Amino acid sequence: MMFQVLRPGKRASKGRRVPWWNEELTTLRKKGLALRRRYQRTTNDADLRQERRLRYQESNRTYQAKLREAKLKSWKDFCTGTDSSNLWNSVYQYAAGKTRGALTLSTLKANTNTHTANIQSTLNQLMDYFILEDTESSDGAYHKRARQLMTEPMHTTNDTPFTQQEVQTALKSWTLGRLQEKMP
Repeated sequence: MMFQVLRPGKRASKGRRVPWWNEELTTLRKKGLALRRRYQRTTNDADLRQERRLRYQESNRTYQAKLREAKLKSWKDFCTGTDSSNLWNSVYQYAAGKTRGALTLSTLKANTNTHTANIQSTLNQLMDYFILEDTESSDGAYHKRARQLMTEPMHTTNDTPFTQQEVQTALKSWTLGRLQEKMP
């Protein structure tokens, strides 16, 4: 069985994650850094160095433009999705690191090579996997003996029956204790 659980704080160990970052920005950033290293390492040929410098600068401009565009789009999405009664509440929560997504159960692969389709079937699959059926027909010798011992009353050599006085005393002390708990 394969369990895949999405946890909101999974990336917390790597630092805070910004909501506007995406794969395109990662690719553009890596490409720009590679072009910059190539430009900086070209020392013998001035024409090649100038050409690589121009390529790096163009790549950096593209990256910066996409970065600004992603930030602005994220901010506009945030502003349109924020409750109008207290606009800054979620900003403060995000800045303090108190925002967390809900734990999401994903699809599970069952033993029959099928996948669960919704939360209910996922929960049923988890219950079937972790909680076994308790039937007498599947009991081994140890479990049969344990089941038998649970149904028989216990008798020990020093087991004396309770007297009526002992039961009444126990009930009175229990009742007094409950009454004292309720009093201020």
